[in-house]
Amino acid sequence: MSKPGDKYIDNEEEKKSNKAERLKELRLLCASKRGELQLKRSSKVCRESVFSKTLKDIGIDKDKLKKDLEEIKKQGGLEIKLN
Repeated sequence: MSKPGDKYIDNEEEKKSNKAERLKELRLLCASKRGELQLKRSSKVCRESVFSKTLKDIGIDKDKLKKDLEEIKKQGGLEIKLN
């Protein structure tokens, strides 16, 4: 059997958990923004190493990607047809 105040307590706990989740999301967003700004201010060598490491983590070869992008530029762009 529930008491009259139980609903209020559950609502307060739900608010706290929602606030904690939102705060966690904001922290992650802030960290990613901070990382982007640091990368913009860093030297070219540092940016290249971060870029290489990130691509390697994903499983993409940086040199092959650069070569493919240059070939696309020479062709005059990339055309995608969707049906």
